[in-house]
Amino acid sequence: MNNYEVEYRWNGSSHDAISRVNGEKIHEAHVLCLKDDIASYISDASKDAYGSRHRFDHTVMSITELDAMAARYSDAVVAAIDEEEAAHVRNIASFEANIATIIESGAGDRATALRWIREANGDDYYGDESLRYNLNLPWDYDFDHGDRDFFKREAAEKNAARAREFEIDCLEDMVA
Repeated sequence: MNNYEVEYRWNGSSHDAISRVNGEKIHEAHVLCLKDDIASYISDASKDAYGSRHRFDHTVMSITELDAMAARYSDAVVAAIDEEEAAHVRNIASFEANIATIIESGAGDRATALRWIREANGDDYYGDESLRYNLNLPWDYDFDHGDRDFFKREAAEKNAARAREFEIDCLEDMVA
């Protein structure tokens, strides 16, 4: 958490506010910008944590109060992310158990079970994205391989192949 302080000095005709953040002087206009930035973060964090934006008048609050509010919303976002991840793990386990049941019921293999599930879902336009949404599965879940890391591994393999091609091209250029 940052240390905020405001000092008022008489300049001969009025008081000037000299604000400090962690001991560094900042102009009052910067304080207003900082308040706007923190309020914007709080709005975004409340949307991420609770699904709606928290409305409040940040202009009447101190930076210290806004910073404390932002910290509370940050904690709420972390809790929401953890809960969503736990739900994804539970939903993947349930979906995989459903696939196993369908295979035992006559599908015979994973591909047929998935085809039956896709047909039952009835949404050919969005395909697997629709299934992921309707079943609350993570966006990176790969139906055909039954794991979340397939796309990451595939991308890593493609990047490694590109790097090898680049190295070969560079070596050929050096030799030529």
